[in-house]
Amino acid sequence: MRKRIWLYTAIIVLIVVIAGIMLYRMRPTAEKAKPFAGQKRIKLSSPQVVGRSQDELHIAWAQLKENGKVVVAIDGKVDSTEYDTIGFILFSPNGKRVAFTAEVDSKWFMVVDGKAVPGFDDICISCITFSPDSKRFAFSALKDNRWFVVLDGKTMPKEGHDFVGNLAFSPDNKHFVYTAGKGDKQSVVLDGKAGQHYNFTGEPVFSPDSKHLAYVAIGSNNPQCVVLDGKEGKKYEGVNKPIFSKDSKHIAYLVSKGNKRFMVMDGKEGPEYEMITTREIFSDVFLFGPNDNRLAYMAGKDQKMIVVVDGKEGNEYDRIGGMGESIVLSPDGKSFAYVANIGEKWFVVTNDKEVPEYDDIVMGTPIFSPDGKRFLYGAREDNKWFIVLDGNAGAEEYDGFGQGAQFSPDSKHFTFTANKDNKWFVVLDGKAGPKYDRLFKPAFTAEGVEYLAESDSIGWLLRCRLSYPKSDGEIEVSEEKISWLPEPSAGSEKPECPSCQRKRK
Repeated sequence: MRKRIWLYTAIIVLIVVIAGIMLYRMRPTAEKAKPFAGQKRIKLSSPQVVGRSQDELHIAWAQLKENGKVVVAIDGKVDSTEYDTIGFILFSPNGKRVAFTAEVDSKWFMVVDGKAVPGFDDICISCITFSPDSKRFAFSALKDNRWFVVLDGKTMPKEGHDFVGNLAFSPDNKHFVYTAGKGDKQSVVLDGKAGQHYNFTGEPVFSPDSKHLAYVAIGSNNPQCVVLDGKEGKKYEGVNKPIFSKDSKHIAYLVSKGNKRFMVMDGKEGPEYEMITTREIFSDVFLFGPNDNRLAYMAGKDQKMIVVVDGKEGNEYDRIGGMGESIVLSPDGKSFAYVANIGEKWFVVTNDKEVPEYDDIVMGTPIFSPDGKRFLYGAREDNKWFIVLDGNAGAEEYDGFGQGAQFSPDSKHFTFTANKDNKWFVVLDGKAGPKYDRLFKPAFTAEGVEYLAESDSIGWLLRCRLSYPKSDGEIEVSEEKISWLPEPSAGSEKPECPSCQRKRK
C-alpha cells in the first residue's frame, strides 16, 4: 500500500514539474525581431516620398504597388486608397495627424487624416502647415490660374491671389497669417485682412505671446524696413528677418549699410562690423537672459571672428562654429556657449571661458540640460571620439557620433547616438543599446528612450525602447516590428558618421 502511495506521489510531482516547465516556456517575453525568409521588400515610389514626425518616432512613405499605383503607409500600416502620385507627406507637431498631397487623373488632392480635399491644379508643398497644437491645418492650392488658401477646410479668398506663401499660425493657435501677391506687389494677410502693399514682403514672425507680428518689407527704390504691428520702422539698405525675445517685449534684427553690418534692438543701433554671423543666418542672433533683454551674436572683425554679448566683444578666433551651428544658450538664460578654433585646435567656450583643446568637437554640441546645470559635448583626440559630461571626459571611445544628443526633461538622464565598427546604436546614461544599420533620433519617454531603427540583416523597421538603467546598472531592451524594410530604406541613407565625415568650416 505504501509503495502505491509513493508511486502516486512521484507521478503527481512529475506532472507538476512538467507543467511548471511548460508554463515557464510559455511565459511572455519581449519579442525579438526575427530575420525575414524570402519576403519581398517594399518598393517605394519614384521619386521617393518619405515623411517623419518631429520626434522621429513615426514614419510614413509612398509605396509602389505592382499595378503602378501608389499608396501611403503610416508606421507600416498601408491605406488601401490608390493614387497616381504622392507629392509630399507631413506629420502634425504632436505626431498624431498626417497630411499628404496626391494626384489622380492630373488633379491634386490634399489628404488629411485620411479625408481628401479634391480638385486642384497644383498644391504648394512648402505652404502646408499645422498649428502648434496640431488641431488646425492650412495649405495653398492653384485652381484656374489663381492661388487660394484653404484654412480649416474653408477656401479663401473668393477671387484668389496671383501668389501665396509663408503660411503660419500664431503660437497660441488663434491667428493665421500668409503673404499674398497681386501683380508686382505683395502684402501680408493677417486673419483675412491684407496689410500695406510693397514690392516684397518677407516671412511674417509672431511674437511668443502672439500679440505682435513683424516682417521685412521692401518699398520703391529698394529701401528696406521692419514692419511691426503694421507700423514701418527706420529704412535701411538691407534688413534681415526679425526675432522677438521670449517675453515678447523686445525685437532685434540685422541691418546692412554699405560694407558694414550692425544689429538693431528696440530701435537702437549697435556697433558696426565687417560681418555679423559667418553665414548671414539670423538664427545665430539671440535675445536672452532673465529679462530677455541681452543680445548675443557672432561678428567678423579684422579677419577674425568674435561673439558679442550686450555690446561686449569676446576673444578673437579664426573660426566660430561650423556649418549650420551657432551660439548655444542655457534654458535659464544665464549661460552661453559656442565652439571656436585657433589653428588646428578646437575648444568649447562657455561664458567666455575656454575648456581644454581637442582635435575636433562633435557637430551639434555643446548642449545644456533643461535646468541649465548640466553640460555635454562630444570631442575627438587622434581618431577616437568620446563624450565630455559636466566637464569630465568619458572613458568609452567611439568611431563617431550621430545626431540627437540630448538631456531628459528632468535633466537627470542623457542620450546620444554613436557608431562603432560601422554599426549604429543609442547610448543612454552611458549604457549602449543594440547595434543597427541605421537609426533615427531617440526621444525620451517616462520609462527611458524610444527610437526607430533599421536592420538589414533581419529586414525589419523596428521601434526600439531602452529603459533607464536599473540598480544593477543594466538597461532593458525591447523591439517592436513595424514593417518590412522598404527597398531602398525609408529612413535616411546609410550615413557615414557625421562627426567623422565633415570638418568644421
